Amino acid sequence: MSAFSAGKAAIPGLTLAVIVFILLVSRLPAPGQVLDYTAPIVPSPEPTASQEMTVAIAPTSTPAPTPTPAPSPVRIVIPAIDVDAPVTEVGVTPDGTVEEPRGPDEVAWTNGSARPGTGGNAVLSGHLDWSLPAPRGAVFWYLSSLKLGDKARIYLSDGSELIYEVESTTRYLAASAPGEKILAPSTRDIITLITCEGTFYREIHDYSHRRVVVARRVQS
Repeated sequence: MSAFSAGKAAIPGLTLAVIVFILLVSRLPAPGQVLDYTAPIVPSPEPTASQEMTVAIAPTSTPAPTPTPAPSPVRIVIPAIDVDAPVTEVGVTPDGTVEEPRGPDEVAWTNGSARPGTGGNAVLSGHLDWSLPAPRGAVFWYLSSLKLGDKARIYLSDGSELIYEVESTTRYLAASAPGEKILAPSTRDIITLITCEGTFYREIHDYSHRRVVVARRVQS
């Protein structure tokens, strides 16, 4: 490249620099003038109906309180036959048989029946006798001796006491005892006391009869 060519190539670059300089100078503020470079505020457009967002607030609701179950029976006292025994809770087997009391000296309340004091039929059962370690009478050995008007006291888990009066005592053949009637709910506040009775059959380990005593509530 000749010196001439190099000199000519420098002219366009010089001219461009001069133009840029002139443009910068033309944007400088005059003496005493302050330029405001704040960007203009452009108002946001109002949302259209199709752009509006609706937020649904689910109403709050207070859950219903869980009802407190009525107190359970914990003890039964029947002065006329010298019964003063703890009450335990048992259920009903899948085939509808009421579970037996676990020991000879306790009375079992069937939890499928009413709780005493709630206005229904509370079913309680007890053994007639016990064979171990030696044969002896159990908690309801004298149940058949109860007479109309005899009293039974039921003590509940909250410390309250209910008094019942015997209104019927019935002996049923075990094979034909009306179980549905005996265990049926009632609109009256009653307790139904059940035990074995009659002849003991060793081959089936059961008695021939059942004693059923019904007592109605007379006082709390």
